[in-house]
Amino acid sequence: MADAARRPHREALRKGRRSVARTCYFVTSRAARRGTDVLIRGEAPWIIIEALRWLHDAGRIRLMGYCVMPDHLHFLMVLLEGSGLTGVMHSFGSFTGHRIVEATTARPPVWDEGYHDHAIRNEREFRTRLAYMHDNPVRAGLVGQAEEWPYSTAHEDLAHDIDWAWWEGVERGIRI
Repeated sequence: MADAARRPHREALRKGRRSVARTCYFVTSRAARRGTDVLIRGEAPWIIIEALRWLHDAGRIRLMGYCVMPDHLHFLMVLLEGSGLTGVMHSFGSFTGHRIVEATTARPPVWDEGYHDHAIRNEREFRTRLAYMHDNPVRAGLVGQAEEWPYSTAHEDLAHDIDWAWWEGVERGIRI
């Protein structure tokens, strides 16, 4: 069956998509094989987390939080000047997909071709999306409290990955 026939709304994901520097986006990317644990198998979650950190350290994004689930990833990021959403997602997906296949028993492709993105309009919406993302493992019955999930910025060992300086600057009217 042709890809378009299997996922008739995939093309609609790109309609109206814009990349705006210094804008915070909530992004969801799904594993190609839904209902599996491919993204938390072996080294896979750490490959994903390190790739998000690399995007931050390379000056492409400000990392505002993440949660790696068994078959999907939620993360919040701020695009920096010179970075486009499509380019960031392509390099992230390509790099992590190859590394996950090398490090685990996963078969390619690791990631679904499309992804969902939503531009965050204000701090209230940011905090709502962050809480939703962090509570995802609780709603899925994987842990009792968000802080227990080891692959999320809700966990104390990873909470430092949230770049709070960006929101503090926004609150003062400074665009960083």
